[in-house]
Amino acid sequence: MVDEQWIYIIFMDTFNASQNENNTPMDGKRSHNDIVKSDNESICSTDIASTSTDQSNSSNTALASTELSQNILPHKRLKRTFKAKPKSDRPLNRERIEQITQRICEIITSGLLPFSFVENEGLKNLINLFEPNYKIPCRKTITTRIETLYELKLNKTKKNLESIISIALTTDGWSSLAIDSYITYTGHYFDKDWTLCNVTLSIDEITESHTADKLKDDITELMDRWDISNKVTGITHDNASNITRAVRNLEEQLQIYSNRCAAHTIQLAIKKGFDDNVCSSLLKKASSIVSGIRP
Repeated sequence: MVDEQWIYIIFMDTFNASQNENNTPMDGKRSHNDIVKSDNESICSTDIASTSTDQSNSSNTALASTELSQNILPHKRLKRTFKAKPKSDRPLNRERIEQITQRICEIITSGLLPFSFVENEGLKNLINLFEPNYKIPCRKTITTRIETLYELKLNKTKKNLESIISIALTTDGWSSLAIDSYITYTGHYFDKDWTLCNVTLSIDEITESHTADKLKDDITELMDRWDISNKVTGITHDNASNITRAVRNLEEQLQIYSNRCAAHTIQLAIKKGFDDNVCSSLLKKASSIVSGIRP
């Protein structure tokens, strides 16, 4: 339809042009009035032709859009025939149940949460929202699962330590809110892809006196337990006299480098500087100046 209208417009323009040429006198001479008249007529015909062309272009565009919408766009939207099943009607297979239970155990271990977390009403409401047919295991079942998870992680860590060449240890003692003393040992090593890995090897409660010999025995037992006695290159520790003597004894026996913590050394130096009479008097004057300026 669009091509036929364009052909018709071109044909009419050609026909009008040929008519104007036929109306020219045979001798090829025209008077001044004829020239002015023919120029005016050509201008008018040009304006009319351009106007008709614009109108035809607009009508053609609208016509093409109408035809396109009629041929492509549907008159009615298709109705949705699929209906999702309610969550309570969806089957819950054994594999899905195992995955959810495993994720609950990982949440408890990574967040250091108590085993009673499985009895939390908020957790029950959350599980009921996503999987109404899933039943959260009891505390005893979760405890058994976490113990199994611990054994898997333990074997995986031992396997990773078997493939390394060397490892460095850091250790530090701390006290809980219940004033129970603990000591932590952490290992640091590079894997085959040169990625720095950190793993907590032990958190032991100290029930006996913190002597150098006792700490030395604990470190030796730790290295034997993980089979890394010939792989430990150094131990970083604080400046306490008992741990310093324990690591130095290991340095003489197993060639393990004793490295004092730089941050703890700086802290001790600053504290000792503040205890000096000159520094203490300056701190008192500075404190009084600040308190006088502060609103």
